[in-house]
Amino acid sequence: MDSLPRLEFSSRAFAKIICHAAKYPSCAINGLLLSSRVGSDPLVVVDAVPLFHDAIGLTPMLEVALAQIESRFGSDKDCIILGVYHANELFSNVQVDVFNQRIADKVSEHCPHPGLLVTVDNTRLSCDMKRGKEALIVRQAESNGKWKLRDDDDNDILLEEGGAECAAHLMSKKAHKNLIDFDNHLDDITKDYVNTSFNDQVEDFM
Repeated sequence: MDSLPRLEFSSRAFAKIICHAAKYPSCAINGLLLSSRVGSDPLVVVDAVPLFHDAIGLTPMLEVALAQIESRFGSDKDCIILGVYHANELFSNVQVDVFNQRIADKVSEHCPHPGLLVTVDNTRLSCDMKRGKEALIVRQAESNGKWKLRDDDDNDILLEEGGAECAAHLMSKKAHKNLIDFDNHLDDITKDYVNTSFNDQVEDFM
């Protein structure tokens, strides 16, 4: 069995995941997770890129998104796509669908670190986000190509200090309503799916 590294979600990545799910509570959503190319302990998810809330399952749209994101972040030699996050349309559904599984498999094949597949547990979302990282169900790729469900019994999954409070603060300020995903960008290419303004709000809080 592989020895998988500890994980830490930055406040920025965590807030984007939670706010993306909060913006579209009746939709399935997904996005990409970014990390440093250089390995670390813990392995840090430094950012997230919200992808879809409408075009999930449409392969052509996914190919366009991946090409643009790889081009945009590829210029930063320190940054790589580490994995995928998603939330399901049905409130209590925490299963991984075939489409997101395939995206995660593809990402993992090209990632120098064990890839991530993260499911948002909608039942653990709240205005105060007191359950913090418990809202994320984390699977990590093993060398045999299988996905291992990570439990947190040994505190191997971390959240940057203040991360849960940051997500709660942003939702209280309705910042999630202004979060841009790639679907929004396809509708209006002036919209910034990197979410520079949102990033600034995270930094201001932290």
